[in-house]
Amino acid sequence: MKPISADSKLKRALDIAECFKISTGINCSAMSNETDENADFSFCQNPFCVQLQNITGQTVSCDSVNTYAAYKSNDLGGQYIYMCPNGLCHFIAPIKQDGKLAGMLLAGPVLINNADDYMSEIKEEYKVSDENMQQLYKYFDSISVVSPRKVKYLADTLSIMADSVNGEFKIEESKELLQQQSDISAVIHDFKRYKIFESYPIEKEDQLFALIENGDSAGAKKVLNELLGIIYFSSGQELDIIKARVTELVVLLSRSAMRGGANSETIFGMSYHYINEIASFTSIEQLSRWLTGVMNKFTERVIDSSFKKSGALAPALKYIHLHYQEPLMLEDVASKAFLTPVYFSRLFKANMGVNFTDYVNKLRVDLACKLLLNNDITLVEIAQLCGFNDQSYFSKIFKNIVGISPKKYKNEKGKIIKEAIAL
Repeated sequence: MKPISADSKLKRALDIAECFKISTGINCSAMSNETDENADFSFCQNPFCVQLQNITGQTVSCDSVNTYAAYKSNDLGGQYIYMCPNGLCHFIAPIKQDGKLAGMLLAGPVLINNADDYMSEIKEEYKVSDENMQQLYKYFDSISVVSPRKVKYLADTLSIMADSVNGEFKIEESKELLQQQSDISAVIHDFKRYKIFESYPIEKEDQLFALIENGDSAGAKKVLNELLGIIYFSSGQELDIIKARVTELVVLLSRSAMRGGANSETIFGMSYHYINEIASFTSIEQLSRWLTGVMNKFTERVIDSSFKKSGALAPALKYIHLHYQEPLMLEDVASKAFLTPVYFSRLFKANMGVNFTDYVNKLRVDLACKLLLNNDITLVEIAQLCGFNDQSYFSKIFKNIVGISPKKYKNEKGKIIKEAIAL
């Protein structure tokens, strides 16, 4: 790819790239996919990367990575976040002409890791001397350090700006797909760099199924994306292998829905239909989006089965089960049922037998009990997954409901399981 020329039909992309660069402080270029025999953009032109190449003698080609990312972003219909060979983060959005990829808006590099950790990794990987490291640090100021959350929003912004060039404004339609792609890419990156899992993490499946049984679609979606990232990486992104793994997941998701109270005949019918659909997919991205929809439908069946007889409270109860991992205000929940907070509280206690706060806490603790059986999830992570921002408060509520602390529950249940296996 080469920079877009001033007389190109895509000239507006140049103005967009400059606007992004000035407003964010992050480098942004408008590139065309027209070939140019006299241009050489195979290697990164960022000052830090140039200096790194000069010191190490490693000439890492970025052109093929950027071109691949451009086509991926076009296939996904939005932005694409990826890591360059030097471990720095870039994000890209497609520029189209007549529905075909004509170029891209390329932003970056930025660093999403701790700066000192990153530089330590560079020193160790390339055996860089202390003197040369001092030289590298001088150029490091050219790279912004941003959080993964901010990278997502920056990439979304770039996608919106590309849409203004393309004349497309379908941001809401692609928002879920963009989030999923971002989550999966982050898992693959962590897997490659840190080798988090030595083998397939069955405990992640257990975590996913517990969330589905509790009707927690938001939490389940997050864990599903982590699983998909692991499956894609471990399968070498071979579509046929991934389809086989997805078939297994659909069967297991259906079982979780039934354990959560969904009607078995309905779930069997849905599962049969979904398994037959898997063969028709021709891309990993389509399959990922479809599987998220399948999981949501199974989760909705669990939720609907729980609220069939709850009358006027049904919308509020459904909202609670979808959002209990977030802060919940009584006033907000009452509004979902179009009731005043006072009347909602009275009706809730009369129908559910407990007040609003106790119900939410019980729901969160029930999920915690399932997650505590998994030795690979820390108490802090479990507290957060169950909607508690403070671990001390989580421990207090848990002990009030269960009678023992989360730590003791975790230890005792682990012992019981080991004894049962031994027998």
